[in-house]
Amino acid sequence: MKKTFLVLLVVFVAIAAFALFANKSSNNNQVDDTNQIDDTNDSVQLQEVNEDNESPNDAVNTEDIESPQSITVTYTDSGYSSATVKISAGDAITFVNDSSNTMWTASNLHPTHTLYPSSDISKCSTALAGELFDTCKGVAPGESWSFTFAQKGNWGYHNHLQIGHGGIIIVE
Repeated sequence: MKKTFLVLLVVFVAIAAFALFANKSSNNNQVDDTNQIDDTNDSVQLQEVNEDNESPNDAVNTEDIESPQSITVTYTDSGYSSATVKISAGDAITFVNDSSNTMWTASNLHPTHTLYPSSDISKCSTALAGELFDTCKGVAPGESWSFTFAQKGNWGYHNHLQIGHGGIIIVE
């Protein structure tokens, strides 16, 4: 009787430890989505011309407007470098495979890749594949893949073929 109790106790503790670890690991891949924007109102609004026939935009200094940037993240045998990158909405990141293995960069959460809006591994074989934060296939050593981030937020990503390798893209 005592032996059965001890076996059940050990099994219970092992299950509880696994559940705690799995939950903690899952939470590390999730990010705060409170900074995400609603893209339903992304249309340009027309502005009225005032009495002097000047648009309110005429006073904008074009030097203050930032052009979209292109950032490079390198993938090596030890993971992504820089794993955490801060960019502006509209900037592109090029993921360069400098490793000896195939790289498949994708939005978290593994294996569905659904964290970044509209991304989903199930859409890889559709016409939407080019719009996903997901390479949808392996990228060979020496090759690269680029993605333009339109949505503000903190977006975790990983190598689908080596899930321990990942990082975060912070889009402001």
